[in-house]
Amino acid sequence: MKPTTSVSKIICIFCGIILVNTLWATELASRRYHEPQPLTEMKAALDTVKSWDDELAVVADFVKKYPKELELQFYALGFRLADNPRITRADCEKKVQENPNDFGALFLAGRAAETPDERLNFAQRILAKDGQNYWGLLLLAWYHANLDPPNFEKAETNYAKAISVDNSLPYAFRELGKLYQTKGEKDKADEVFVSLGKMMPDEFGPVQARVALRGANYAEGLALTSEFLKSHPTNPQALSKEAQLHRELKDWQSHIDACRRLYAAKPESDNAYNLACAFSLAGERDSAFVMLKLAAQMGFNDLAQYKEDEDLIPLHDDPRWGDLLTTVETAYRAEVTRQKQEAIATEKQRKDKALGSRQETPAPDWKLKDFGGKEVSLAGLRGNVVIIDFWATWCGPCRKTMPLLDKFFQGNSRANVKVYGINVWERQKDPEKVKSFIQTNGFKFPILFGDDKVASNYGVTGIPTLFVIGPDGKIVYRHVGYNPNIAETLSWQVEEILKAGKPESRDQ
Repeated sequence: MKPTTSVSKIICIFCGIILVNTLWATELASRRYHEPQPLTEMKAALDTVKSWDDELAVVADFVKKYPKELELQFYALGFRLADNPRITRADCEKKVQENPNDFGALFLAGRAAETPDERLNFAQRILAKDGQNYWGLLLLAWYHANLDPPNFEKAETNYAKAISVDNSLPYAFRELGKLYQTKGEKDKADEVFVSLGKMMPDEFGPVQARVALRGANYAEGLALTSEFLKSHPTNPQALSKEAQLHRELKDWQSHIDACRRLYAAKPESDNAYNLACAFSLAGERDSAFVMLKLAAQMGFNDLAQYKEDEDLIPLHDDPRWGDLLTTVETAYRAEVTRQKQEAIATEKQRKDKALGSRQETPAPDWKLKDFGGKEVSLAGLRGNVVIIDFWATWCGPCRKTMPLLDKFFQGNSRANVKVYGINVWERQKDPEKVKSFIQTNGFKFPILFGDDKVASNYGVTGIPTLFVIGPDGKIVYRHVGYNPNIAETLSWQVEEILKAGKPESRDQ
């Protein structure tokens, strides 16, 4: 006898609870993850380049070279969608048409799909052929986790199913941990990330996720980070986090040591500058000037950053300060000249490139406060084009982007276009410092205070990262890094979005 719908639902829920509880009873047992060699090679190649265009070139080369390596294709998908979602989706759909029984092709098409219904369709197609397929279960769980509102129960159940099918792959563990974190179940999230760390003992990501769960308990976060560094003393991500945590604890000598080891492991301009700031805070002027000049020579040449950074105030009365600023300004002018030469292109070419990266993915909701403590939510802005820029006062590329974004803001008189700067990852959690920075520079667009969670929800791994969100609450364009033509680009993109209709304005 076929059970009634309500009975069927109860049975499904009961089975899901049993499955999840069984998973916890085994303490999320995981097996060591072995990353495919082609993926390892691609990540190593990406570490050797700095520009977005060069990263895309590396990704394109590996995607073409290893068409059947699903994990590599999955990793590359994020780059490809950020660059040109339309072409990426079309390519994924073409591969499904050519190989309708290829689980990998169906999974990638589902992750790249534009709408939730399309994602669900691809998940169901996989599971109809194999109800225990890891990638199908992962895609179905991801679909439920990203609904508006999320269906946490079904997402949790299907992530658990995927883990029970293959506990040597990290993807379901990672997403399940993020799911518990979103739900505020920190203990469960921590346990998942512990298991993920056992799977990937050489990756700092699982440890970093556990540190984020500790919030302002910097001592606990430092203990976790230091433990990882015992066996991975040159890991750049761990060293960067250690330096940040020592800074939060105001342990300046330990902060210097971490910054020094980070620069030795990854000798880049940002790391040279941060080490100089550490020396300055500790009163070691000679070392600070050596590293500042080196940072300028390596390309860290934001003159305003040098002048306004509070970390460098102890150096202002030193006779060498004026010479340093001259060095920085000379390097900056050389960079501007180079950028102008590289930007020689017709308006049509620039516009086509700006509009060619259109995408439509649901924008995670947020509720953030401004300087006055007033709460602003993305849901409350529905009906408007919303531009958000993730930034921090210490970030050189952010500081170069801010005047351009303000230029766009002040030149735009439409009530249905909103612009917000979302301040994240500040070294010193001091709203007044951020407010002073904004006032000193005369920026007019409103600022909101974000956190690790909102940055993570948007997939922000570096700043500045800027999103253009349509009136329907979907991300239409994404910009990573400094773009000297961002004001022009935003004007074209906003105009294109508004062509689709005239959204109602809802002022905050």
